[in-house]
Amino acid sequence: MLRATRDTLLHPPHFETQRDERLHPMKKPIGIATAKGELARINENLESPHLLIGGLAVQQYQPTRISKDIDLICDFERLQKLLSTLYPNKEWKIEDERDDEYRPSYRITHKHTQELGEIIFGPKISERGSYKYLNWDILAEGARPFRYGKKVLERILVPAPHALAYSKFISFIARIDENRLKGAQDLRDFADLTNSHEFLSERFHGLINSADKDRKLIDEFRLKSDLYQEVLSGSHLHDLASLFSNPEWGSPRSQLVGKLTDLHHLEGFWMSAWVYGKETCEDLLQILEIKNQVIIGRRAAKTGKFQYWYQVTGVCRGERLHLIAQPRSSNRPFAVSIVLQAKDKFGEELEGIAIRPAANELPDPPMPVALFDEGANFWASRVTYRRVEDPTKYVELWKILNQST
Repeated sequence: MLRATRDTLLHPPHFETQRDERLHPMKKPIGIATAKGELARINENLESPHLLIGGLAVQQYQPTRISKDIDLICDFERLQKLLSTLYPNKEWKIEDERDDEYRPSYRITHKHTQELGEIIFGPKISERGSYKYLNWDILAEGARPFRYGKKVLERILVPAPHALAYSKFISFIARIDENRLKGAQDLRDFADLTNSHEFLSERFHGLINSADKDRKLIDEFRLKSDLYQEVLSGSHLHDLASLFSNPEWGSPRSQLVGKLTDLHHLEGFWMSAWVYGKETCEDLLQILEIKNQVIIGRRAAKTGKFQYWYQVTGVCRGERLHLIAQPRSSNRPFAVSIVLQAKDKFGEELEGIAIRPAANELPDPPMPVALFDEGANFWASRVTYRRVEDPTKYVELWKILNQST
């Protein structure tokens, strides 16, 4: 995105139409490489610095972050000049998927070749104003030029990691309910940015305090991130937080249950969310009965376009629950083994390990939380379940769970 300043508004830059010299034989285009190349071209057509946010900005601090979206802050007039100069309609096709002048999302492709790939340009228009809790000028403080290979793009600025992490903090809160895939990515970006050696915790704390005098943001973040603790565990801040907590404090609805010799209080509904490659997977577990150390239950799971209903059986071994979840129907039936124990002796949270077979025909995506991977056989990861008082609010999972047999 591009940030307009008073000087640039008074003295608009002069744009020169450029001939596209990139049309030459090449291998299949890589989205992020295409996006970086376009940023370099945009940089050449600007006279003043503008701010870049989103995945491309995160990639400057986390090299494994993949994104091809160009999120620049700019005014509407400058945007139109960029589009007409860099993408003349004689050669380029431009589609606005939103058809909204204040929040455009352009998909740009060359009319005569596919070698240049697809360009995703989603500028944030300055006339719309800053987003709630976000101020572009504050985010630009301490920003640095975007680096592309040996090039330094002086007029494309990337916020400092603590400022960028704050933007992801706000973005997660704003869209996790409507778009869980993108919301989970926001949370992963947030966790990754906090691990940067340039991240300044006091600056991040200051950004929150300046925008959140009544701590509504903090409370909302805690509530919405509750099911994504596995993602947050990737941040060193998550580990440091344990230095300042006491398990006996608990949450307002947590009750200390002492030594777990009687596990009947664990009957009920439990919710978990974990990351599978780029997808967020969710499952709703119901422990129907624990009797004579034998566990009976059911489980609903949803991953992207796939969903499964599981019959759950298991046994108690001391304070641990050893569960086997078997799908009722699947083209390739497979069971999931789960070992859980109540965390910190509370009846509000279960944590442990889930062992899943490698049932896909294609290789599994990278698993950032995997404990171990046995290639084509199985892989295992940490898992955390949290008690759910009203499972019906998870509409899709509740529907799967109650499918007729």
